[in-house]
Amino acid sequence: MLTSYNGWTASADPADFGGITPLVVAGGSFAPGVRSGDVWDVFNYVANQIHQRVEPIYAPGWHEADDWGFAFRENRNANNLSCHASATAIDYNATRHGNGVPTASTWTAAQIAEIHKILAEVDNLVRWGGDFTGTVDSMHFEILGTPDQIAVLATRIRSGVVRPTPVPVPHPSLALPPVRSRPLSFQRWYNAYPFRPALLPVIRPVANNFGPQSLAALKKVQARYGLVPDGIDGPLTKRVLWDLGWRG
Repeated sequence: MLTSYNGWTASADPADFGGITPLVVAGGSFAPGVRSGDVWDVFNYVANQIHQRVEPIYAPGWHEADDWGFAFRENRNANNLSCHASATAIDYNATRHGNGVPTASTWTAAQIAEIHKILAEVDNLVRWGGDFTGTVDSMHFEILGTPDQIAVLATRIRSGVVRPTPVPVPHPSLALPPVRSRPLSFQRWYNAYPFRPALLPVIRPVANNFGPQSLAALKKVQARYGLVPDGIDGPLTKRVLWDLGWRG
């Protein structure tokens, strides 16, 4: 029987290793799914934590499908069988975090640190492509542990023993400023940000007010990252903007 490079059974027919189960996080589907059972439980935890704490999964309708699971193919960076071929890998927001693109150019330092916290919560039995020493692949997460190790971990996840690392309460001086109190900063950041052409034209003229163009831009960003597009700069919106590099 074939195996992917992490040692798990691989096949073009998922039935050969127990099948795959759809993995859907906040409307984003890791098509067509991941390995059923313990592997699904582990990835379900990891992907949901990344969505909630690191970077929202792309909202449906704003981009082509770019969250991937099982695919019987060779590794694009080496001469072996990909972990996708054993349904033991996922790619998260893949078109934002391209293969071979330096990790720190698409993830902030805070996001990288939070991803490492999440991986520690699952006993580092999931490996992140952003840490690869060869060709980095920061969209990519793969099972590192053996089936026995993953079975024990999945049991702990299902029982609620595995929990998110507590987040310290931020000092008041570190609170994120309201978007509306920094209109010039927001407009300049939005005009320069790489995703902007896919959403709206640049905001012109840049002015010290939060007008219709700024409001429309904020709503587009909210919708793009799975938030309610209400134009209100609440805590979740501020967190997303901060993670995307806006510093107010």
